[in-house]
Amino acid sequence: MQKKLMALGCLAGGVLVAVLMAGPFTKKEMPAQQQATSADQIIATAAPAQSALEKRQPAQIKANPQSTQPTDSSIPWQANEWESTLNEDGLSYFKTSTPPQYFANLTTGQTLRLPLPEQDSDFSVTLSEARKGYGDLDIVSGDVPGTTQGVTIVKGKLDTHMTVITANTTYTVVVDNQTGETKIIDDRDRAKLQFIDGKDGLEHHQQEKQIPFPPGLKQAPISNAS
Repeated sequence: MQKKLMALGCLAGGVLVAVLMAGPFTKKEMPAQQQATSADQIIATAAPAQSALEKRQPAQIKANPQSTQPTDSSIPWQANEWESTLNEDGLSYFKTSTPPQYFANLTTGQTLRLPLPEQDSDFSVTLSEARKGYGDLDIVSGDVPGTTQGVTIVKGKLDTHMTVITANTTYTVVVDNQTGETKIIDDRDRAKLQFIDGKDGLEHHQQEKQIPFPPGLKQAPISNAS
């Protein structure tokens, strides 16, 4: 009996020594189930990082500002909120921007669409005439068929001046050829500065003073002239 117990003890000790000498499992010796579990853990760890990267990419694209210039070549300036500004003379105007030299190469047959303040839609007109004006200035114009509406464009060296006649008012547009700064003036506002009463545009002079005269004599006005 003692011999059997000694034999079993030697056998167990030999197995333990063999395991210690063999060392831990290498990747090739690792059981297939443990290898699969490790691969799943790697994928699970990489997935949140990839998801976070995908979430950051759209934000980077949205951060790039879009151009405010009109994409339609027939529209010279971009419509905005049309907030009026007063100049030093008290005349109100609307400010926007036009690409510099936009009006340098206008030709007949070209259609313009002009965003204007207090108008429900763009004013559309086709240029039909080109001529030389005083001082050898280039003048291009066009009319809306069957109406009195139209546009006249005078191209100067420094500025381009436009007169736009719509169904209910006339606009004066001044464009700086170097900077593209554009001022749009509603001529109704210009007229208000010239009117004394704001109703009919007429200057109403005060009546001349009268002094009472004895009965039978004509009254004569008193002149204020010195």
